[in-house]
Amino acid sequence: MSVNCSKCGAEMPNDAVFCPACGAPKPAGNPAPAPTVPQTQPAPVSQPVAKKAGTDFSGMIDTFFSLKMMVIGFFIAVLVAWIARVVNQFMMPGTAAADVLSVVNITFMAGIGAILLLGGFLNTRLDKYMRVGLLIAGALILAQNL
Repeated sequence: MSVNCSKCGAEMPNDAVFCPACGAPKPAGNPAPAPTVPQTQPAPVSQPVAKKAGTDFSGMIDTFFSLKMMVIGFFIAVLVAWIARVVNQFMMPGTAAADVLSVVNITFMAGIGAILLLGGFLNTRLDKYMRVGLLIAGALILAQNL
C-alpha cells in the first residue's frame, strides 16, 4: 500500500522516508522500516612506510629537469651568454677581460646544452618527441661549444 505525499500529492513507495518528487518527509502515520546496513569490518589502516634518506632521488631529478625548470634555466643561461658575447665585442682582443667573457660565454652555452641533453635523458614525464628534440638540441649546442 503506497502513501501519497502530504505536500505535493505524489505517490511514495512504502520504504521511502522522503518524497521522491519534492523531498518532503513521509507522513508519520505509516513509518518506513529502518534500512538495514550490513555489518562489515573496517579495512585495516596501513601505516605509511618511512622513506630512507636519499631514496627520493628520482623525484628530485624529475623536479630539476621538469620542463618549467629547463625553460627557466635555458633563458637565464642564454641571457648570461648573450650579455657576455655583447660585452666581449667591445673589449680589446687578447685582454684578460675578453678572455674571461669568452670563457663565460662558452661555459653558459655548454651549460644550456648539458641541461637540454640531461633533460632529454632523465625526464621520463615528457613526450618522446620532446625528449628526442631535447637530446638533439643539447648535443648540437654542446658540440658547437666544446
